[in-house]
Amino acid sequence: KSFNTAELIEEDSLYKMLIKTEKKFIFIFDEWDYIFNSNLFEEHQNDFLEFLRNLLKDQPYVALAYMTGVLP
Repeated sequence: KSFNTAELIEEDSLYKMLIKTEKKFIFIFDEWDYIFNSNLFEEHQNDFLEFLRNLLKDQPYVALAYMTGVLP
């Protein structure tokens, strides 16, 4: 969906967009665990998990996070 009436700028954070639009976001990650199953970027796998945790966990702008993958 476009938020062109909110006059967002590229540097706005998701939290700032929530304040401007009063709309929460739905995040969909398809095969989020691909880098683990394919052994890609092994040195950055913990960084990736931390990024996802900081992006999604307990954030007021998250309405839903739907993540598909094969890891249990």
